[in-house]
Amino acid sequence: MAGDPVGAACELEELLAVQGDLLAAFDPLRLATRHAFAYWKAEAGDPGRAILLLTELLADQAGILGPEHPQTLVTRHTLARWKGAVGDRGRAVVLLTELLADQTRILGPEHPQTLVTRRTLARGQSRSAGEDV
Repeated sequence: MAGDPVGAACELEELLAVQGDLLAAFDPLRLATRHAFAYWKAEAGDPGRAILLLTELLADQAGILGPEHPQTLVTRHTLARWKGAVGDRGRAVVLLTELLADQTRILGPEHPQTLVTRRTLARGQSRSAGEDV
């Protein structure tokens, strides 16, 4: 579905329904699909819904995978990014600052995900109010 975020979101929503019949609610594969679905919902023009989905997913991931699991950290980054995209730049910067501290401790300062968060945070802090993080 290259170049078709609406189509990607629809496909992932259908996949989630199938996974619901086959996998436990908190199966890691299903959690990963939920993340992809939320991401593509945002890309398809519904970042508000994506934020709700990511917030629910983050709670589930923290409880099932643990707060330090790499996928939980990725969801935190995605959530912060979309918070900034909808105009909640201050909250996005706070979330990214907290995430960066945790990634540095857990993954290390040179880890690619840590560096991506550092870059995203620097971009968010350097932009004027109202711009995407």
